Amino acid sequence: MKYVIESITKTKAKYLIVLDIALMIIYLILNAGILALVSNAINLASMHYVNLTLLACASQIAISSVRGLTGFYRHISFTYLNEIFVDKVLDSDVAMFSKFSPGVIENAGSKTWQLSTLVQLIINVSSDVLSVVINIVAIWIIEPKVTLPIAVIFGVCAVLVSIINKKWDKIDKALEDTKEKRNAELDEITNGFIEARSFSGAIEAHRTSIKSYNSSLLKAIFHRQEINGLMNFIISLLDTLAMLVVLLYVVSAMLSGTNNLPPATTITLVVYLWRIIDPLLGVVFSFSDVSEYKAALPKFTQIMSYENKMVDGSIELESFNNNISIDNVSFSYDGSDNVLNNVSINIPKGSKIGICGVSGGGKSTLLKLLTRFYDVSDGSIKIDGIDIRNLTYKSLRKYIGIVHQSTYIFNGSIRDNIAYALKPAVPSDEVIMEACKKASIDSFIISLPEGLNTKVGPRGLKLSGGQKQRIGLARVFLMNPEIVVLDEATSALDNETETVVQDALSKLNGKTIITIAHRLSTIRDSDCIYVMDNHTVAESGTHRELMEANGIYAKMQK
Repeated sequence: MKYVIESITKTKAKYLIVLDIALMIIYLILNAGILALVSNAINLASMHYVNLTLLACASQIAISSVRGLTGFYRHISFTYLNEIFVDKVLDSDVAMFSKFSPGVIENAGSKTWQLSTLVQLIINVSSDVLSVVINIVAIWIIEPKVTLPIAVIFGVCAVLVSIINKKWDKIDKALEDTKEKRNAELDEITNGFIEARSFSGAIEAHRTSIKSYNSSLLKAIFHRQEINGLMNFIISLLDTLAMLVVLLYVVSAMLSGTNNLPPATTITLVVYLWRIIDPLLGVVFSFSDVSEYKAALPKFTQIMSYENKMVDGSIELESFNNNISIDNVSFSYDGSDNVLNNVSINIPKGSKIGICGVSGGGKSTLLKLLTRFYDVSDGSIKIDGIDIRNLTYKSLRKYIGIVHQSTYIFNGSIRDNIAYALKPAVPSDEVIMEACKKASIDSFIISLPEGLNTKVGPRGLKLSGGQKQRIGLARVFLMNPEIVVLDEATSALDNETETVVQDALSKLNGKTIITIAHRLSTIRDSDCIYVMDNHTVAESGTHRELMEANGIYAKMQK
């Protein structure tokens, strides 16, 4: 509840809630008082009480109208919760996305409206409880003798609600866990739709899994409904017992000749009892909703409480003038087996560096360290002598443009996807097309009826692998950074297109280009090539030097 409470105390919602509670109390007192006023108006045949009744009714109408406006605090709370959750996701390091799957994060984020509604539910419960108390007090004022048995009956009801609430909590936790698993399965189906259709048994396996989760959900929901039905029966029974107590008391008093209550007052007493049942049911089912919504809190809280393993630096990188120095860097994802062992590479400004080696040798990991997706376990990476751990993320990444092997394409237009590199700036179509020309995707865009406005579908479904990579390259050309990092960025291109792109890259005068490649022709003309083997640098030199050495690199050429 920490973040829910924070969404109230740190926003203007707290003022609306205070006003809402104050109006609620006045409304409930008026609501109970109207019956007493009507009873007095009838018993005393007094216009004074009639006028007071009308005034009380008018006040109730006015208060109801105002309370309709105060409910806006839910939207304020929701907005706050949603924004702090998004901020958390945006500011978290890569390790968080290894701990929580995208499906789990999305599901937790979708619960912010439910969490913000918790405050309203708590106020509703308080309102209903207060309504029950006020009506019982009113009964006590009219006839104290029947109050104790009625209070005992509804006390039993409160105990039963408490017991059943624990059952609701248990069921709702199980429901939330099952929903999370089902959503994770659905996430796999949608994000891995190509693989799901590539293996004959995969679709049926997914279908069976979803049916199993749905079956579990239905059983739990049915069990919950059984408990709800039982609770309804118990409350109705207890309310009937309370009514029976009043009726037996009035009838016995009348038979013994000791009943001094006027008929209108006796009816008022009965009506007060009827007025208890609705708020009592409100309490029960508000508790039910609280239990359901509260089940979303643990995962939301886990994500919000996640602490970054990396700390943003405080130094702003204002220029890149000399070199990138990778000194005796070692790294492990889990703290046990190193992916990199004592790697040392010097990258002068303006140089073209190639990195190659067997799969799993740590090449891509090295680039993740350079861009501070992770921090080194040992050693250091420095730019112009400044350890990148001391640099702010924003200033570091401002100088580095990276094209990943699998370029992520957003669901939007080609323009949106390329201009993403300069967000929040909005580059002109001419500037975008110039970047597209360098990435050799301009002719493809021109051939499309809608050009840059062409929608590419979720994850770029309408594009080929090569077209996705060229969009990724166009982003970097548009960004025009000092340091260009290519992680197998041309692997999906045909030889002719790759040649065009390499020519464009070679014209980036003064840029530092770091290329990871399995296709050795991509790095053949690099100023220096580093060969990774057994998680460290095994060889380095120019293409000619490495061929003459007749080592690992030379064997990779065969």
